[in-house]
Amino acid sequence: MINKFQSKILFIILSVFLLSCSNTIKNEMNKDKKNNSDTYDKKINIIPLDEMESNIEIESRKFQKLDSTELSFESLENFKEQIKAIDLQKISKWAKKEMTGYVLEDSFIEKTKIDSISKENESTAIIYKSISLPSHSPLVKRFLYLFVFYNSKREIEKIYVTIQGHVEE
Repeated sequence: MINKFQSKILFIILSVFLLSCSNTIKNEMNKDKKNNSDTYDKKINIIPLDEMESNIEIESRKFQKLDSTELSFESLENFKEQIKAIDLQKISKWAKKEMTGYVLEDSFIEKTKIDSISKENESTAIIYKSISLPSHSPLVKRFLYLFVFYNSKREIEKIYVTIQGHVEE
């Protein structure tokens, strides 16, 4: 039979053991989180392209509107912070003053929609239209565009970031 003293000792030993186990589990979970975030710390070429500027790599592709958005490519979310680091005022041509101090909102990736797609050989390029940006005129609507190039494994290799606008009548 266990007396009160032995019961208390047993309780302390079990408490220490459980605490140790929970700390070990917590440490393992943190390692997993760190390993997962390391996967997304991948650095790729993110290239600012002046507003409405042409680019031979983009211009040479034949883009088509997409019927289905059921695509499984590496997520843009993985590169959100790298894209946000671009100074959009520097690539703006007509609304430099309006873009002073502008910072992309955290949800800009969620608001990004596929505009069109180009498949050539082993690579795919997708044009994403994102959020509207400040404009120099109420008649001009400007948007953030991402031209994303994927390899044959559907991993992002390069992203061109630019601004495109059009006049609304």
